[in-house]
Amino acid sequence: MFHLGDKVKLSDFYLANYCGVDNLKERAGEVVGIEVRYVPAETLMEQKEAYQRFFSRYGKLDRYESITLLVKYPDINMVYIMSQFGVEPVK
Repeated sequence: MFHLGDKVKLSDFYLANYCGVDNLKERAGEVVGIEVRYVPAETLMEQKEAYQRFFSRYGKLDRYESITLLVKYPDINMVYIMSQFGVEPVK
């Protein structure tokens, strides 16, 4: 789970699937907004790739949390909208 103020970096998933973000690869962002929705597993099963991502991370559930994060990069004054698969915590 993510919390406001968490420091995050882009995940390999995000870097592989979205273009134009190479400049953010080594930068830490800060979670400034979180929205959580619940999606039934059967709805996700209609999109096999999406279901596999949720299943791999959380196991078999009847419904999954779909998390939208607002991640701010203060040094460039930009905010990006990402899913929970787009970032990972900075350690």
